[in-house]
Amino acid sequence: MARTIRQSSRYLGACLIAASLVLAAGCSKKKKKTTPKTPAARPGARTSGASGGATAPKVAGGDQVQPSGTSGTGSDEAGGAAGGAASGSVGGAAARPGENPAVVKQRNMAAARRALSQGSYERAIALAKSVLAVDEKNVPAMVVVAHAYFKEGKIEFCRAVLGFIAAIDPNNAHGFYLAGYLALHDGENRKARAFFEKAVEKNPNFPDAWSMLCSWYTEGKNWREKNPKRVGKDAYTACSKAVQLRPSDHRSMLNLGTVYRGLAGDCRAGGIRTCEARKVACRGGSCEQSYTSCRKGVLNRCRRVEIQYYRSARQAYLRASDLYQKAMRSAGKQPGPYAPALFDLGVLYMDAPVMPGETTISRLNKAKAYLRHYLQAADPRAARRDQTTVRNLTKQIDMFIQAEKAKEEARKAQQQAARQARPQGG
Repeated sequence: MARTIRQSSRYLGACLIAASLVLAAGCSKKKKKTTPKTPAARPGARTSGASGGATAPKVAGGDQVQPSGTSGTGSDEAGGAAGGAASGSVGGAAARPGENPAVVKQRNMAAARRALSQGSYERAIALAKSVLAVDEKNVPAMVVVAHAYFKEGKIEFCRAVLGFIAAIDPNNAHGFYLAGYLALHDGENRKARAFFEKAVEKNPNFPDAWSMLCSWYTEGKNWREKNPKRVGKDAYTACSKAVQLRPSDHRSMLNLGTVYRGLAGDCRAGGIRTCEARKVACRGGSCEQSYTSCRKGVLNRCRRVEIQYYRSARQAYLRASDLYQKAMRSAGKQPGPYAPALFDLGVLYMDAPVMPGETTISRLNKAKAYLRHYLQAADPRAARRDQTTVRNLTKQIDMFIQAEKAKEEARKAQQQAARQARPQGG
């Protein structure tokens, strides 16, 4: 996406104006879509079947994927701007008598980011253009404009601005980040993932890009990368980094819980597969005994690992719910239950062979309660969509409960028979 530009600042400003005028004429004929074609995710990663970026990433909780975040400093400021330094009304704050122009530029840049984060896209563009009017190569202002154009559905405007950003600053992380969303819009999903990975390569402290990769890798069930060439490009790394950089990110926290749940399940399944592979390659009379010993060792070892990961998953889901409610209160909305977290807690309590402080039956009853609560808390469309899934999961849980009760009855009968068989008297 990089190319060298050697024109002067004045010539670059003229290019920006020309691009804005040409694109404006084209966009007036055809209405552009406002969001990339990224389907909403179903709650939980249990039923997700994407693998390694083959499909567009989905954010847990049914949130539609959108470029987010306006944090950052220097050339990596969030936002998006191109459209021209001198195109029409500027809209920036006027300089006070004797005020340093750098102070005015800084004030307008901060106001542009605020407007972008608040959804006032036209104002964000106007403020960013006021910065470009005095600093034609200001990449953070261009980023604000590009971001705002994408949010408004002016995809070709956004694309043109990203071309200027790439020419001026080929290593700009936000340029790669927004290029990823354009690739998603164009249906080029693998290319999008590569752009997001490039964004965190250029800026390892870019929470929005890490959050996007967290959703992507979680959807693909790439819990922890084993390929030495791709170490760190996995759900655990991405989600941990996203949560570390932005502790209030309830979506990444929810995905981190699903990662823990996936790592717990992989321990037993992966260990048993290893035992089976050894059994196939075994030659001799003790193969079956070796397999039994290997399998027993895996179950004993994974029991400790599962307890640790399942406990971490539960804490992450509960924390995600708290963060969601806090975000609702901050936005002046009535905080309700975080429905995706309820669904994932139900699946967790259903899947976990062992949950600290719970018997098997109490654990399964909690799973049913969380799933029922999910249907009550979810919006009507999601509740209708997932009603059959929840019903099927509940039937499975009931079968598990009946099987566990049968085991308990058998154990009690065996103990009773053993007591009756003891010799009476001294």
